Amino acid sequence: MTQTENLLTTARDFFMQYGIKSVSMDDLSSKLGISKKTLYQVVENKKDLVMKVIDNHIEIQNEEMVNILAADHDAIDEMLDFARYLIGLLKNLRPGVTYDLQKYYPEAWNKIQTLHHETINKIILANIKKGIKEGVYRKNINPEIIAKLYLTQALQLTDEKLFPLNKYTMESLIREFIGYHFYGIASVDGFKKLNSIKKI
Repeated sequence: MTQTENLLTTARDFFMQYGIKSVSMDDLSSKLGISKKTLYQVVENKKDLVMKVIDNHIEIQNEEMVNILAADHDAIDEMLDFARYLIGLLKNLRPGVTYDLQKYYPEAWNKIQTLHHETINKIILANIKKGIKEGVYRKNINPEIIAKLYLTQALQLTDEKLFPLNKYTMESLIREFIGYHFYGIASVDGFKKLNSIKKI
């Protein structure tokens, strides 16, 4: 792992654990065992660091999505793989992180929004069409509408006014959400498969 990769990974973990606003450049340089001068050779300032962390996060997430799609599972298993990946990624998310992004780093937050509206929407739409073709999702649903409903509802999970993380864990939110999605669109055969799955 390069120095830049190590910095971005450490910063991401710190941000998710403590919130973005509360983590200082001094905290990061101390954790990494480097001077602030060395830190500022990699990033210009904290805003630049946050943007680089988000860019790196999006790159990694896109790579993971490609790997999941390459596994060529059926539609239900594919969606479960996405859900499990998100649970692993977000299970340690602490309260205030999304708020910090929206309030103090709107440009970074907009990049995440764009990822959802463009990349994830296409993946969900393709998954729904795939599930209909495989017979595990109902044929009488409108894939475009369901994909947009999925996306809209998924974004609500990060709204801490609706779902404060001191009351709900991100893991429980994702599990309930994906179950809600599946049982809303599953066919008879889809229900059989879902009922055979012990845990999402």
